[in-house]
Amino acid sequence: MSENIRIVEEFVAAWSSLDATRLAGYFCDDGSYYNLLTQPVTVGKMLKNLSNNFSPTGPRQTGS
Repeated sequence: MSENIRIVEEFVAAWSSLDATRLAGYFCDDGSYYNLLTQPVTVGKMLKNLSNNFSPTGPRQTGS
C-alpha cells in the first residue's frame, strides 16, 4: 500500500471515530477545513465543534 493511501485511510478513520485530537493531527495549527456544505473552519473551531456537538449517534440537537 502506498504511503498516500495509508494516510487517507487513517484520516477517514479519524473522522469516523470522531476523535478530534487525532483528526487535528492531520492539520497545521492554523489550518482550515473546507466542506462543500458549510463555510471553512479553522482547526481550533473544528475541534470545539467535534467535541461539543457530536456523539457516536450523531450531532446533538439544540433548542431554538
